[in-house]
Amino acid sequence: MPFPHAQHLLLCLAQAAGFFALPTAKLQTRGLSYPPTDTEATDGAISLLSRLQSTFGTSYLSGQQDRTSLQWVVENIGKTPAIQGNDFMDYSPSRVAHGSSSHAVEDAEAFADEDGINAFVWHWNAPTDLINSVDEPWYSGFYTAATTFNLASALAEGSNGSDYQLLLRDIDAIATEIKRLSDADIAFLWRPLHEPDGGWFWWGAQGADAFLQLWNLMYDRLTKYHGLHNMVWVCNTMKSDWYPGNDRCDIVTTDIYASKGDRSAQASSYDALSSLSGGQRVIALAEVGDIPDPEEQASSNAPWAYWMTWSGEYISGNSYNTKEVISTIYNDARVVTLDGSNPWGGTGEPNTTTAVSQASNSTAALSQQQSNPPANISVVTGSSSVNLSEVGDSTTCSAVQMSRAVGPVNGSVELPTSSNSSSLAIKYLISFGDSYSQTGFDPKGETPSSSNPLGNPGFPGYTTSGGANWIGDYVTTNGDDPVLSYNFASGGATTDADLVQPFASTVLSLVDQVELYKSSMQTISPWSSSNSLFAIWIGVNDVGNAWASSSWPTLLSQIMSQRTKQAQTLYDSGARNFAFLTVPPINYTPLVIGEGSSNADRVATAITEYNEALRNIVEAFTSSYSDVHTYILDTDAPFMEAINNPMAYQASDATCSDSSGTKCLWWNNYHPGQAIHKLVAHAFRSLINT
Repeated sequence: MPFPHAQHLLLCLAQAAGFFALPTAKLQTRGLSYPPTDTEATDGAISLLSRLQSTFGTSYLSGQQDRTSLQWVVENIGKTPAIQGNDFMDYSPSRVAHGSSSHAVEDAEAFADEDGINAFVWHWNAPTDLINSVDEPWYSGFYTAATTFNLASALAEGSNGSDYQLLLRDIDAIATEIKRLSDADIAFLWRPLHEPDGGWFWWGAQGADAFLQLWNLMYDRLTKYHGLHNMVWVCNTMKSDWYPGNDRCDIVTTDIYASKGDRSAQASSYDALSSLSGGQRVIALAEVGDIPDPEEQASSNAPWAYWMTWSGEYISGNSYNTKEVISTIYNDARVVTLDGSNPWGGTGEPNTTTAVSQASNSTAALSQQQSNPPANISVVTGSSSVNLSEVGDSTTCSAVQMSRAVGPVNGSVELPTSSNSSSLAIKYLISFGDSYSQTGFDPKGETPSSSNPLGNPGFPGYTTSGGANWIGDYVTTNGDDPVLSYNFASGGATTDADLVQPFASTVLSLVDQVELYKSSMQTISPWSSSNSLFAIWIGVNDVGNAWASSSWPTLLSQIMSQRTKQAQTLYDSGARNFAFLTVPPINYTPLVIGEGSSNADRVATAITEYNEALRNIVEAFTSSYSDVHTYILDTDAPFMEAINNPMAYQASDATCSDSSGTKCLWWNNYHPGQAIHKLVAHAFRSLINT
């Protein structure tokens, strides 16, 4: 934050990113979906973080510090930034004592009424010991040079110390303002104690340990003592010893004021933040002088989720950012504003003509596979009219052509138009997978019950659909006797992290998920071989992260060997009913389509190869056991139903995305929205009931 007093350049060198090389630059953000660090976060805070996750990697949200400067952008550029920056500064008690007042909360309320996102920083005037001289006036009291207040000493005093109590007094004063926002149902991006490692602010002057103690004190005071949960917590450092950790940070950011005219993507800083958070957090520019060029961000693989231009001369001075430059950036299809061609929630999606031609090519390729599965393998074929009212939506869909990715069977099975009972009397769904299936279930948390079939977190869980995913739909549409879900799926998962590396080391692979299931079996009671179904839907990251590798054929063989091994492990634990879902046509996702037809065609080929190999190992596994019943669901069919008929599902076309998961087919550029999940759930239910 470049107040006139500050003499610093926030442009730091970084270590290499934690991601491994992927076939294309954008793929590293796939599966990035995680809950807020505050386990009691409000629906608004959960939604805000989810919306940022949904656009991260493809779109850049525009932000402007200070409502006056934001209005300048509106009046002079004709666009409304997506994020408004606000400051709790003048609510600081030591400033109020000198007569300051603020309308920052009112500004935030006004912007919220415009459907904008609010961000707050706090230039916290030191609680006491302001120098208040001509050179260091009281209103500069957030600077180290303007106060003799010693944070380390205050913390060492403990809760009975006078200076410690002043820290609490000040935090409590801001809590009062945060509560006003909470009462107005306003969630916001909260970036307290910013730029700590620079040392120019008093909260960073006594080193990292004192800063981290203060961060934790503030976090706990606001969330636990005051019960405020409408904040998305934004950290603001690139240094590991100053980082509060992923358990206390929802978003990682830095502030960069480069040389005038430097519109580079600052990729080294992006990589440093990626490495710092293990690739597990949304990455943003909390403050900038010169706005980075969107094209530079794309070409440098530094897709900052948002940037916040500082106020005054930085936006309106025609020096750091000229009107022409600002206009060009704000009119870029990748830049999100509250209006224009890419409003908040849009992604600047590519032309849909390619999608239509690729869809027909892929369907033809997938239908070329030929094989007869064993008698105890059930597959879906034929056609049926699907009505989404059966799974919680009043939209009537057109006929679904169930093309076979698993090979034809003798005869055909007509899908039932409605069914609320299972021929196998399935009571427990024990599932494994990636972000297409995840709900955030923790086997150590609340267990599923008839009143709460997902167990934890609360319905619909932490999904990548904007609402319920296929598992949520399936388990809650079984009449008065819901199926109980024990869902071990982990966003970003691959089959085996040693074969195909996920986006972060903490992601649980299928191997890890099965191990977690084994250690949690005693909690799944009274499950039995006859009343439980073990479902595995994994592969989008096996394909998406490895299809371009020169060793893909070898990798595919190794992946299938591992999948067979995990099925055997489940069998040994007592599993007898298995459902395998094929890799869906991710070559039609907005992400892959945007990478060009050549890439999309190669991805389609890899999907075909993967699903053929999956069918082969399922047949071999099933043939080995007379007491095993195996289902194979071709997910190509429900996906293609929606892709070929987007308007029937309230979507304008086949490639738009929407963070609510209801207005487009896609939740973001790689994850399906709720309509597709409903279709998958319906197809799954129909298959299990045959």
